[in-house]
Order: sequence, then C-alpha cells, then structure tokens
Amino acid sequence: MGVEETYQLGFQLRCEGRYPEAREAFRQVLASNPQHVNSLWQMALIVQFHDGDFDGSYAALLDVVRRDPNHLAARYDMAMTMMMLGMM
Repeated sequence: MGVEETYQLGFQLRCEGRYPEAREAFRQVLASNPQHVNSLWQMALIVQFHDGDFDGSYAALLDVVRRDPNHLAARYDMAMTMMMLGMM
C-alpha cells in the first residue's frame, strides 16, 4: 500500500474512532515521509480526542500550521483547541 492509500486508511480509521489503528497508519506514513502534514494533523487530533492531551494537541497543530500556513482545517482545529484551553 502506498503513502496516500495508507493515509486514507488512517483517516477512515480515525473517523470511525479506531484511534490506535489510525495512529499506526499515520506512523507508517510519517516513517516514509516525515513531512506529510496531513498525517501530522491527524496525529494531533488523535492526541486530543483519544489521549485527552489538549496542550500536546495544540503544540502539534501549531507545528502543522507553521509548516503549512494555508492548511485551513489545521488552522480551524488549532483555533478550536485554543478556545478549549481558554486562549482567546
């Protein structure tokens, strides 16, 4: 399976709430391409939704936005995380 197919599998697994399996798929993508911003974005969401680590998720989302300032979905998720953390 190629990088994009593995990413899509991970995305589907995350949407289904199968976080450990999704995390492994994204790890496989990042092992092949450490700069794959969509996998970094999805990993940040897993950190938040599965692990409950909002601070860690915020840091990871900030990294994604710094790498790709035009990644609107990551910017939105970062803004929502900031709101949850009381950062206005």
